[in-house]
Amino acid sequence: LHPASQRLLAIAACNTEVSTLVFDEPTIGLDSQGVAKVVALIDTLRVSGKAIVVITHDELLARHADRVITIEGGKLSKEIRCFVPLGGGV
Repeated sequence: LHPASQRLLAIAACNTEVSTLVFDEPTIGLDSQGVAKVVALIDTLRVSGKAIVVITHDELLARHADRVITIEGGKLSKEIRCFVPLGGGV
């Protein structure tokens, strides 16, 4: 995980005034270890009560969501509600 991304996530995690965080393609260009770090940081934010919105093409990351919304051609094409235990591995 790029050090700048780590700092941004750490700041977001510490900011108690922010209730919702949006991440746009947070795993782009990362190896599997970097993706695992992103998942762990997002899980930490979820545990702290933050609402997390992740825009991603990364299906591995999407597997960690409580809810997945797929958009195709600018329209909602599918919505899946799921439950993944926090820290449930990449």
